[in-house]
Amino acid sequence: MKTEFVEHERTLRFPYVLLNRNGTSCGNFPFARRSQAFKPGVSLKLDEVARSSAPLGVRGPLAEIVGVAKRWDLKGRGGAGFPFAQKLTAVAESSSRLIRPSVVVNATESEPLSFKDRFLLTYYLDLMLEGAVLCARALNSPSIYLVTHADTGGSPELVDAVRRFSDAARVKIQVVLTPPALVSGQETSVVAAVNGASRPLPRMQPPRVSVSGVRDRPTLLSNAETYARLAQARRIEVSAGPPGENSLLSHLGTVHLKTGESYIVDSDPLNSVSDILESLRAPISDSSVYLVGGYFGRFFRSIDPRLRVPLKVPKNAHGVGFGAGLIVEIDRHGCLGGEVAFVSRWLSLQSAGQCGPCKKGLPQVADELERVVLGGDGDFEKILRWTTQIRGRGGCALPDSVCDLVESFSKVAPEEIRAHQSGACQRPYLRQFEGLHRNFDRGIDSHGI
Repeated sequence: MKTEFVEHERTLRFPYVLLNRNGTSCGNFPFARRSQAFKPGVSLKLDEVARSSAPLGVRGPLAEIVGVAKRWDLKGRGGAGFPFAQKLTAVAESSSRLIRPSVVVNATESEPLSFKDRFLLTYYLDLMLEGAVLCARALNSPSIYLVTHADTGGSPELVDAVRRFSDAARVKIQVVLTPPALVSGQETSVVAAVNGASRPLPRMQPPRVSVSGVRDRPTLLSNAETYARLAQARRIEVSAGPPGENSLLSHLGTVHLKTGESYIVDSDPLNSVSDILESLRAPISDSSVYLVGGYFGRFFRSIDPRLRVPLKVPKNAHGVGFGAGLIVEIDRHGCLGGEVAFVSRWLSLQSAGQCGPCKKGLPQVADELERVVLGGDGDFEKILRWTTQIRGRGGCALPDSVCDLVESFSKVAPEEIRAHQSGACQRPYLRQFEGLHRNFDRGIDSHGI
């Protein structure tokens, strides 16, 4: 085993962590970490981010912390990619001596196939909380909330680790558990969970949570990795000074290959999806289709040039849109329509049912898509018309995610759609997504609330 890791270190262009599906560990993380091959890039390496008995540099003033976020071009790692420095500044401007803000770490990770937040909870909890403490001290916030799903974050080991860190940092950190539903990870749902709602659901915005969030106070809410990267950048600056011109913080992501292997990757943002897959010895193949960005992402054919564009390039600039960081390789010999139908149905069941697009539009899309795939009597053109009517009209981003998946499916597999509508599709349904859901103990039934 050791020889294999040395060989990987010679060939890898970026860091990665190989996962074993049979392991368990603190925080209910479903895999055991087997190897780390970090280099090059600024990555989450244990000996680079040296451990200390107390958080490092947690008393930096606001201007200093905002400066760190700006120098490293730190953006939110939950999928939206909003500049973190702007979010910090917005919360500070909405706060005062009488109205003190809250800091919330969103570690819900609602997508069932993504595991980077649980990876951080298990292996880099102190670094993640250190970033939250940096922000709390800079904003003069009295409390920090770590929000995670009840089925993944309620372990006694995790709660005890948070308590010990809280005592060492001398700051109040509260673990808040929320139902394991997709919409419970949306930022207004996270705020509702902290506020004690029995059914934490999304709400329409404005006001933004940076103005009115926890207890109607300004709230800094960001993804777990964002806080970990802030602490990492701060530690690097304390030990080595400001970043150089080409210094970039790496991106965490989850990769599932059609062979059944799963990985957590910690990749330099100058790498592409193609680079990631080649480093895992699974180069882009004409016999595969790739879902990038998770259930809020899109499908790509192997010939799509965007798979070879650096991850740092955003979706609106002809990048893949890495989002929250998820890549799923799908066997093209199987029925992609069946996979899309399964995911669309699952997403429709996750709806909060608070707006027309979620309550009526998504079930209709799922029903019609199943008719296309199963019976040959469905109308895919009708589905595409519905997606144009649904897009942008939901109370959250869930309806748009289904639109992206369905529309990208129509572009990568038009010949399969025609075969389905004529009743001539002979591709077997391999149940890849259904199998992934089951393998990761999240079930295939609705977690909807």
